[in-house]
Amino acid sequence: MHFYHYCCYDRGDRYEVNQDSLSLQTLMTEKGPVAMALICDGVGGLRSGEVAGNLAAKAMTVWFYQSFIPMYFREAGRSVIYKSFQRKLEEVHEQLKEKGKSEGGSMGTTLTMLLLYDKKYLVFQIGDSGCDVFLQKRKKAFYKTLTSAQRNEDGMLLQAIGCGEVPIAECVWGRQRFDGYFLYSDGLHNTITKKQSEQLFHIKGHTELLPKRMEELLSRVRRNGEKDNCSGIVLLTVKGGKNHKRRE
Repeated sequence: MHFYHYCCYDRGDRYEVNQDSLSLQTLMTEKGPVAMALICDGVGGLRSGEVAGNLAAKAMTVWFYQSFIPMYFREAGRSVIYKSFQRKLEEVHEQLKEKGKSEGGSMGTTLTMLLLYDKKYLVFQIGDSGCDVFLQKRKKAFYKTLTSAQRNEDGMLLQAIGCGEVPIAECVWGRQRFDGYFLYSDGLHNTITKKQSEQLFHIKGHTELLPKRMEELLSRVRRNGEKDNCSGIVLLTVKGGKNHKRRE
């Protein structure tokens, strides 16, 4: 098995800078393929959202290589991985709080991270970005959302890295039976339906169609009036071959 993956991002018209940060890592190890996908969306109402998202994405990418990969090789359990992630999350949270204070304000970011390893998936989330999955099984397609938007009735974020209390990551896990995974910032997912998102995976093994489908989805979001930063990562699990990567 290997992974085919594609990323897209668009700044939009609301902000002068792109406050979304992405990280996508794939490895072929002696134990098998491993992948990490991550989207951080800087909180736009706070200072330097693009800085917060970028710092968090870089820190969690370092955690993936320095902490997760060694745990993967020694076959650490899910609870051990979660505790390690939460410790790193708390460290990044405090770093962003201190940086915000030193610059006369506060900064924050959301985060959604997907780990694929040992035929398992593990998703961590803080905020209103998200991760959906698509399963093609027995001639039936199943598409569902793994993570939920963490907002109150007034639309305010309940948790963010770098502001407020230390966030507690939502954690979702399961067996890796899914054909496709779709990570997105809230801007990309705000104005489209579940059925429209699902169209990303209706390519019947023709992975070369994925960039076109992603760009079509992004165009639809813009036509629907979304002005926020829009970022997305799609990973497909494919039998045999080598990893492929496309980015625009």
